[in-house]
This record gives sequence, C-alpha cells and structure tokens, in this order.
Amino acid sequence: MKTWLRDQLLTIYDYTYVDEELIGLETNKRGMHRFLEPMLELLSDLDSLLRPKTSASKEEQTKNVKTSPTFTKPQPFNLTQPKPRKLPEPDHKLSTEYKARPIPESLFQTNL
Repeated sequence: MKTWLRDQLLTIYDYTYVDEELIGLETNKRGMHRFLEPMLELLSDLDSLLRPKTSASKEEQTKNVKTSPTFTKPQPFNLTQPKPRKLPEPDHKLSTEYKARPIPESLFQTNL
C-alpha cells in the first residue's frame, strides 16, 4: 500500500494527508489500515473454501477430478452445387454489317 498507491496519491494530495488520513499508520488504525483485519479474515475464509480438504481420501479426490471433455468434431456442410444456367437468347440480333456512306462526287471534281 505504501509504494505504488502512495506515489499515485501524492500526485494529487499533500504527503501528510496521504500518510495520516488516507493510508494511515498501523499503530493508530487510521486510513486503509482500519480495513486490514477484516480483509485478511475474508481472504483466509476464501482461501479455505478454495483449497481442497487434506483429510479426504484419495478415492474421493479422484472422483472430483474432471475427465477431459469430448469435443464435437466438425463435419463439412452438405451444400448442393448450383447448376450452371444458360444465358437467355437475345430478342433481336444486332447486325454486324457496316454500311459506309458513299464517297461524295465533289471529291473527284476538284483539281490539285
């Protein structure tokens, strides 16, 4: 509590206020030290709940051990392949024949 947290609080508050009121001293039980004993009790209770009991027999311990789960094996989808479709015939045919304009007669009549 007195390292990182104190340094961060000192960026905002005065050092006497941080040391005496916010963090407090272990001797005067001020600040965060007021909650130290209840917090330690809570942590010990949680620790006793989470740790396995040592008095249990080996058979009971092996019953509580979970076996590895069986995972679902993925199977590929059975999707039907789309059938190729024909393009519809055009309603009318475009003519590919090119019709040029006739050469004008005035071109032949001029002299160079």
